[in-house]
Amino acid sequence: MFTSDPHLWLTTLVVAATILLWASARLPEFITALLFFAAAMLLHIAPAASVFGGFASSAFWLVLSGFILGVAIRKVGLADRLAYRLAPHLSGSWPRMVGGVIVISYLLAFVMPSNMGRIALLMPVVGALAKRAGIKEGSRGWIGLA
Repeated sequence: MFTSDPHLWLTTLVVAATILLWASARLPEFITALLFFAAAMLLHIAPAASVFGGFASSAFWLVLSGFILGVAIRKVGLADRLAYRLAPHLSGSWPRMVGGVIVISYLLAFVMPSNMGRIALLMPVVGALAKRAGIKEGSRGWIGLA
């Protein structure tokens, strides 16, 4: 029933340690991920093509670009400028604001097909829009809009 294959136990140990570090947040998430990749390569748990195969996916790059653009939009103040322009049209009522965010999201789908990338791109704008409309961050309204 139980196998005595040391390779399987080593793989289990590395994966369990990675999950534990992520769950406990003892280390920053990116350090934990880098440690996992290093351990997988140094201990020959899997071939490099398998370990790093996710980076070859176009979906990964779409999501990463969405996060980078989202941070850039917030840092340069574009999110605040967009919120300034959108707030008068969308902050009249809660359904109008939610509907407006949905419409903007659908329109952005033509430019950014990845859902996760689009969310990363829109979150700074939605956060600034909520702030402009007087919705406090972390409140039920803010969470609902997000």
